[in-house]
Amino acid sequence: MIPMCKGGTLFLAAADEGARPDATEDAFADLPALFGADPSWERVARRLPGAPHPAQGLHTIATAPQLADGASAVLLGNRAARSTLGRSPLAKIVGTAQAAVRSPLLTASLTAARLALRRAGITAADLDIIEVNESFAVTPLLLTRELGLDPARVNPSGGAVAVGHPLGATGGILIAQALDALRRTDGEHALITIPAALGLGSALVLRRTS
Repeated sequence: MIPMCKGGTLFLAAADEGARPDATEDAFADLPALFGADPSWERVARRLPGAPHPAQGLHTIATAPQLADGASAVLLGNRAARSTLGRSPLAKIVGTAQAAVRSPLLTASLTAARLALRRAGITAADLDIIEVNESFAVTPLLLTRELGLDPARVNPSGGAVAVGHPLGATGGILIAQALDALRRTDGEHALITIPAALGLGSALVLRRTS
């Protein structure tokens, strides 16, 4: 039971509303494709000749993250903040990157991940945990394939398709999940990536310090 506040009234959330215990593969297969009637697709087709039309089944609501409520907070500080707070940091940011690709491709987070790893001075083989926000289900599959990642280390607690994507809170949630996973597995490095609309993407590499 988790205490929540809605409209000024405190109530207890006894279950995760996003879970779909009655979902089946057959039901997923019957879902209509998204974006088939998108009027902007003609512009996309001009920019990306040969790209399959969305009506051919690129994405459905089953491969997209569900709406969800959530909140997160991350405390960032420099060395001076450490002495002021009187406690040791959990991790150090050792690499960051942002990237942009031609929309509507979903490869920007891959580009950002490679750059962040290079700036951190490590390779994908050094990663213990990878938290990939799922703009669509294909996003972690793309990173896993292109970076040669161990699938067991990618979204080990479930991604946004499973647990939801509370806009504005997801970044902090992924960092918290990565730190928890590093501590549980005695790992050292975590990669966090988030793709965004219009072909944007960000990546962050953490090194656990305690």
